[in-house]
Amino acid sequence: MSNQILLFSAILFALVLFIAWSLMNSKSYFLKVLFDMHVRYIGHIKEWTGLRDGRVYMVLFAQVAAALMLVLVIYFVLRNIFLVLLIGYFIFKAPLWISNYKRKRRLNSIEYELPTALTVIASSLTAGVSLSIALQSYSKESNSPLASEFAHVIRLQKVGVDFETAIEEVGKRIDLVDFQLLVMTFRISKSVGGNLSETLMSLSNTIQQKLTIEGKIRSLTAQGKMQGWVMICLPALVGVALFFIQPEEMGLLLTTLYGKIVLFICLTMAYIGHKVIQKILAIDV
Repeated sequence: MSNQILLFSAILFALVLFIAWSLMNSKSYFLKVLFDMHVRYIGHIKEWTGLRDGRVYMVLFAQVAAALMLVLVIYFVLRNIFLVLLIGYFIFKAPLWISNYKRKRRLNSIEYELPTALTVIASSLTAGVSLSIALQSYSKESNSPLASEFAHVIRLQKVGVDFETAIEEVGKRIDLVDFQLLVMTFRISKSVGGNLSETLMSLSNTIQQKLTIEGKIRSLTAQGKMQGWVMICLPALVGVALFFIQPEEMGLLLTTLYGKIVLFICLTMAYIGHKVIQKILAIDV
Protein backbone atom coordinates (compact mmCIF):
# COMPACT_ATOMS: atom_id res chain seq x y z
CA MET A 1 0.00 0.00 0.00
CA SER A 2 2.81 2.42 0.93
CA ASN A 3 4.69 1.57 -2.29
CA GLN A 4 1.60 2.42 -4.35
CA ILE A 5 1.22 5.77 -2.59
CA LEU A 6 4.90 6.61 -3.11
CA LEU A 7 4.78 5.65 -6.79
CA PHE A 8 1.60 7.63 -7.39
CA SER A 9 3.08 10.66 -5.57
CA ALA A 10 6.26 10.46 -7.67
CA ILE A 11 4.28 10.31 -10.92
CA LEU A 12 2.08 13.21 -9.82
CA PHE A 13 5.11 15.28 -8.78
CA ALA A 14 6.84 14.64 -12.11
CA LEU A 15 3.68 15.61 -13.98
CA VAL A 16 3.40 18.87 -12.02
CA LEU A 17 7.04 19.71 -12.75
CA PHE A 18 6.56 18.98 -16.45
CA ILE A 19 3.46 21.20 -16.65
CA ALA A 20 5.25 23.99 -14.76
CA TRP A 21 8.19 23.79 -17.18
CA SER A 22 5.80 23.88 -20.14
CA LEU A 23 4.06 26.98 -18.76
CA MET A 24 7.40 28.75 -18.37
CA ASN A 25 8.42 27.81 -21.92
CA SER A 26 6.32 29.87 -24.32
CA LYS A 27 7.25 27.66 -27.31
CA SER A 28 6.38 24.41 -25.57
CA TYR A 29 5.01 21.73 -27.90
CA PHE A 30 3.20 20.22 -24.91
CA LEU A 31 1.06 23.33 -24.46
CA LYS A 32 0.11 23.34 -28.13
CA VAL A 33 -0.92 19.66 -27.98
CA LEU A 34 -2.84 20.28 -24.75
CA PHE A 35 -4.65 23.26 -26.25
CA ASP A 36 -5.53 21.32 -29.42
CA MET A 37 -6.90 18.44 -27.31
CA HIS A 38 -8.97 20.94 -25.30
CA VAL A 39 -10.43 22.53 -28.45
CA ARG A 40 -11.30 19.13 -29.97
CA TYR A 41 -12.90 17.88 -26.77
CA ILE A 42 -14.98 21.04 -26.32
CA GLY A 43 -16.08 20.67 -29.95
CA HIS A 44 -17.18 17.10 -29.28
CA ILE A 45 -19.17 18.21 -26.24
CA LYS A 46 -20.89 20.88 -28.34
CA GLU A 47 -21.87 18.24 -30.92
CA TRP A 48 -22.92 15.81 -28.20
CA THR A 49 -25.09 18.23 -26.18
CA GLY A 50 -25.95 20.98 -28.67
CA LEU A 51 -24.95 23.61 -26.07
CA ARG A 52 -22.84 26.70 -26.60
CA ASP A 53 -20.92 29.32 -24.59
CA GLY A 54 -20.21 28.70 -20.90
CA ARG A 55 -22.69 25.86 -20.54
CA VAL A 56 -20.27 23.61 -22.40
CA TYR A 57 -17.71 24.05 -19.61
CA MET A 58 -20.40 23.28 -17.05
CA VAL A 59 -20.94 19.93 -18.78
CA LEU A 60 -17.16 19.36 -18.82
CA PHE A 61 -16.92 20.18 -15.10
CA ALA A 62 -19.81 17.83 -14.28
CA GLN A 63 -18.19 15.07 -16.35
CA VAL A 64 -14.81 15.48 -14.61
CA ALA A 65 -16.46 15.63 -11.15
CA ALA A 66 -18.51 12.49 -11.82
CA ALA A 67 -15.43 10.63 -13.10
CA LEU A 68 -13.39 11.63 -10.03
CA MET A 69 -16.15 10.55 -7.64
CA LEU A 70 -16.49 7.18 -9.34
CA VAL A 71 -12.70 6.75 -9.34
CA LEU A 72 -12.54 7.45 -5.59
CA VAL A 73 -15.32 4.96 -4.90
CA ILE A 74 -13.61 2.32 -7.05
CA TYR A 75 -10.27 2.97 -5.35
CA PHE A 76 -11.71 2.37 -1.86
CA VAL A 77 -13.21 -0.89 -3.16
CA LEU A 78 -10.30 -2.25 -5.24
CA ARG A 79 -7.28 -0.58 -3.59
CA ASN A 80 -5.36 -0.75 -6.88
CA ILE A 81 -4.12 2.57 -8.26
CA PHE A 82 -3.29 1.32 -11.78
CA LEU A 83 -6.66 -0.37 -12.24
CA VAL A 84 -8.41 2.70 -10.83
CA LEU A 85 -6.62 5.01 -13.31
CA LEU A 86 -7.54 2.70 -16.18
CA ILE A 87 -11.20 2.58 -15.13
CA GLY A 88 -11.22 6.35 -14.60
CA TYR A 89 -9.92 6.89 -18.14
CA PHE A 90 -12.72 4.74 -19.59
CA ILE A 91 -15.33 6.52 -17.45
CA PHE A 92 -14.11 9.94 -18.61
CA LYS A 93 -13.98 8.92 -22.28
CA ALA A 94 -17.27 6.98 -22.37
CA PRO A 95 -19.54 9.99 -23.21
CA LEU A 96 -17.20 11.02 -26.02
CA TRP A 97 -17.16 7.49 -27.45
CA ILE A 98 -20.96 7.33 -27.33
CA SER A 99 -21.19 10.73 -29.04
CA ASN A 100 -18.76 9.71 -31.78
CA TYR A 101 -20.60 6.43 -32.30
CA LYS A 102 -23.98 8.15 -32.72
CA ARG A 103 -22.47 10.83 -34.96
CA LYS A 104 -20.82 8.20 -37.15
CA ARG A 105 -24.10 6.29 -37.46
CA ARG A 106 -25.91 9.48 -38.50
CA LEU A 107 -23.26 10.37 -41.09
CA ASN A 108 -23.33 6.82 -42.50
CA SER A 109 -27.11 7.03 -42.79
CA ILE A 110 -26.83 10.35 -44.64
CA GLU A 111 -24.11 9.01 -46.94
CA TYR A 112 -26.10 5.93 -47.96
CA GLU A 113 -29.27 7.94 -48.46
CA LEU A 114 -27.63 10.66 -50.54
CA PRO A 115 -27.72 8.89 -53.97
CA THR A 116 -31.44 8.14 -53.62
CA ALA A 117 -32.17 11.70 -52.48
CA LEU A 118 -30.25 13.18 -55.42
CA THR A 119 -32.15 10.97 -57.84
CA VAL A 120 -35.50 12.08 -56.38
CA ILE A 121 -34.52 15.77 -56.42
CA ALA A 122 -33.21 15.49 -60.00
CA SER A 123 -36.50 13.90 -61.08
CA SER A 124 -38.42 16.75 -59.44
CA LEU A 125 -36.27 19.32 -61.25
CA THR A 126 -36.88 17.51 -64.53
CA ALA A 127 -40.62 17.76 -63.86
CA GLY A 128 -40.28 21.56 -63.75
CA VAL A 129 -40.30 22.47 -60.05
CA SER A 130 -37.75 24.75 -58.40
CA LEU A 131 -34.86 23.49 -56.25
CA SER A 132 -36.35 24.84 -53.02
CA ILE A 133 -39.69 23.12 -53.67
CA ALA A 134 -37.89 19.88 -54.57
CA LEU A 135 -35.95 19.97 -51.29
CA GLN A 136 -39.08 20.83 -49.33
CA SER A 137 -41.03 18.00 -50.97
CA TYR A 138 -38.30 15.48 -50.18
CA SER A 139 -38.00 16.64 -46.57
CA LYS A 140 -41.76 16.19 -46.06
CA GLU A 141 -41.91 12.74 -47.63
CA SER A 142 -39.00 11.27 -45.64
CA ASN A 143 -38.13 11.09 -41.93
CA SER A 144 -34.43 10.35 -42.48
CA PRO A 145 -31.50 12.43 -41.15
CA LEU A 146 -30.78 13.83 -44.63
CA ALA A 147 -34.40 14.95 -44.98
CA SER A 148 -34.14 16.78 -41.65
CA GLU A 149 -31.03 18.62 -42.91
CA PHE A 150 -32.85 19.68 -46.08
CA ALA A 151 -35.76 20.82 -43.89
CA HIS A 152 -33.26 22.95 -41.96
CA VAL A 153 -32.25 24.62 -45.24
CA ILE A 154 -35.89 25.43 -45.95
CA ARG A 155 -36.38 26.87 -42.44
CA LEU A 156 -33.35 29.11 -42.87
CA GLN A 157 -34.71 30.38 -46.18
CA LYS A 158 -38.06 31.19 -44.57
CA VAL A 159 -36.37 33.51 -42.05
CA GLY A 160 -34.56 35.42 -44.79
CA VAL A 161 -31.28 33.53 -45.29
CA ASP A 162 -30.29 33.09 -48.94
CA PHE A 163 -29.97 29.57 -50.33
CA GLU A 164 -26.17 29.52 -50.69
CA THR A 165 -25.63 30.57 -47.06
CA ALA A 166 -28.22 28.06 -45.84
CA ILE A 167 -26.73 25.11 -47.72
CA GLU A 168 -23.20 26.07 -46.59
CA GLU A 169 -24.42 26.13 -42.98
CA VAL A 170 -25.76 22.60 -43.36
CA GLY A 171 -22.51 21.58 -45.07
CA LYS A 172 -20.57 22.61 -41.96
CA ARG A 173 -22.76 20.31 -39.86
CA ILE A 174 -22.30 17.32 -42.19
CA ASP A 175 -18.61 16.40 -42.42
CA LEU A 176 -18.86 14.28 -45.57
CA VAL A 177 -16.91 14.72 -48.80
CA ASP A 178 -19.91 13.63 -50.86
CA PHE A 179 -22.15 16.24 -49.24
CA GLN A 180 -19.49 18.92 -49.78
CA LEU A 181 -19.61 18.03 -53.49
CA LEU A 182 -23.37 18.53 -53.40
CA VAL A 183 -22.96 21.93 -51.73
CA MET A 184 -20.43 22.92 -54.39
CA THR A 185 -22.81 21.73 -57.12
CA PHE A 186 -25.63 23.88 -55.74
CA ARG A 187 -23.35 26.92 -55.48
CA ILE A 188 -22.05 26.55 -59.04
CA SER A 189 -25.58 26.06 -60.36
CA LYS A 190 -26.78 29.21 -58.62
CA SER A 191 -23.79 31.19 -59.93
CA VAL A 192 -23.40 30.10 -63.56
CA GLY A 193 -26.56 28.07 -64.21
CA GLY A 194 -26.65 24.86 -66.24
CA ASN A 195 -28.68 21.67 -66.24
CA LEU A 196 -28.79 20.93 -62.52
CA SER A 197 -30.86 17.74 -62.88
CA GLU A 198 -28.24 16.04 -65.09
CA THR A 199 -25.45 17.14 -62.75
CA LEU A 200 -27.29 15.69 -59.75
CA MET A 201 -27.92 12.40 -61.57
CA SER A 202 -24.24 12.15 -62.49
CA LEU A 203 -23.24 12.92 -58.91
CA SER A 204 -25.71 10.30 -57.64
CA ASN A 205 -24.20 7.62 -59.90
CA THR A 206 -20.67 8.56 -58.81
CA ILE A 207 -21.55 8.36 -55.11
CA GLN A 208 -23.33 5.03 -55.65
CA GLN A 209 -20.25 3.56 -57.33
CA LYS A 210 -18.06 4.87 -54.51
CA LEU A 211 -20.32 3.25 -51.89
CA THR A 212 -20.18 -0.03 -53.82
CA ILE A 213 -16.36 0.01 -53.80
CA GLU A 214 -16.32 0.87 -50.09
CA GLY A 215 -18.65 -2.06 -49.38
CA LYS A 216 -16.27 -4.44 -51.18
CA ILE A 217 -13.33 -3.04 -49.20
CA ARG A 218 -15.21 -3.52 -45.91
CA SER A 219 -15.98 -7.12 -46.78
CA LEU A 220 -12.33 -7.79 -47.68
CA THR A 221 -10.97 -6.17 -44.50
CA ALA A 222 -13.56 -7.66 -42.13
CA GLN A 223 -11.24 -10.54 -41.22
CA GLY A 224 -8.42 -8.19 -40.27
CA LYS A 225 -10.73 -6.06 -38.12
CA MET A 226 -11.97 -9.18 -36.36
CA GLN A 227 -8.35 -10.16 -35.68
CA GLY A 228 -7.85 -6.80 -34.01
CA TRP A 229 -10.79 -7.35 -31.69
CA VAL A 230 -9.65 -10.91 -30.97
CA MET A 231 -6.22 -9.57 -30.03
CA ILE A 232 -7.91 -7.31 -27.47
CA CYS A 233 -10.53 -9.71 -26.08
CA LEU A 234 -8.71 -13.07 -26.11
CA PRO A 235 -5.90 -12.15 -23.65
CA ALA A 236 -8.48 -10.63 -21.31
CA LEU A 237 -10.66 -13.76 -21.41
CA VAL A 238 -7.63 -16.02 -20.91
CA GLY A 239 -6.51 -13.86 -17.98
CA VAL A 240 -9.94 -14.09 -16.32
CA ALA A 241 -9.96 -17.87 -16.82
CA LEU A 242 -6.48 -18.18 -15.29
CA PHE A 243 -7.64 -16.10 -12.32
CA PHE A 244 -10.25 -18.77 -11.58
CA ILE A 245 -7.85 -21.66 -12.26
CA GLN A 246 -4.74 -20.33 -10.46
CA PRO A 247 -5.92 -17.42 -8.29
CA GLU A 248 -2.80 -17.26 -6.12
CA GLU A 249 -0.31 -17.04 -9.00
CA MET A 250 -2.41 -14.66 -11.09
CA GLY A 251 -3.19 -12.55 -8.06
CA LEU A 252 0.43 -11.39 -8.06
CA LEU A 253 -0.44 -9.18 -11.04
CA LEU A 254 -2.71 -7.11 -8.81
CA THR A 255 -0.91 -7.31 -5.48
CA THR A 256 2.75 -6.73 -6.37
CA LEU A 257 4.37 -3.69 -7.93
CA TYR A 258 6.11 -5.63 -10.71
CA GLY A 259 2.88 -7.47 -11.48
CA LYS A 260 1.03 -4.18 -11.90
CA ILE A 261 3.75 -2.86 -14.17
CA VAL A 262 3.59 -6.02 -16.31
CA LEU A 263 -0.20 -5.80 -16.45
CA PHE A 264 -0.04 -2.15 -17.48
CA ILE A 265 2.52 -2.90 -20.21
CA CYS A 266 0.40 -5.79 -21.55
CA LEU A 267 -2.72 -3.63 -21.71
CA THR A 268 -0.83 -0.80 -23.38
CA MET A 269 0.74 -3.07 -26.02
CA ALA A 270 -2.62 -4.71 -26.77
CA TYR A 271 -4.22 -1.29 -27.21
CA ILE A 272 -1.41 -0.08 -29.49
CA GLY A 273 -1.62 -3.26 -31.57
CA HIS A 274 -5.37 -2.83 -31.98
CA LYS A 275 -4.92 0.79 -33.10
CA VAL A 276 -2.19 -0.18 -35.58
CA ILE A 277 -4.45 -2.82 -37.16
CA GLN A 278 -7.28 -0.31 -37.43
CA LYS A 279 -4.93 2.21 -39.05
CA ILE A 280 -3.70 -0.32 -41.59
CA LEU A 281 -7.22 -1.37 -42.53
CA ALA A 282 -8.58 2.20 -42.74
CA ILE A 283 -8.56 2.38 -46.55
CA ASP A 284 -10.00 5.64 -47.87
CA VAL A 285 -11.66 5.71 -51.28
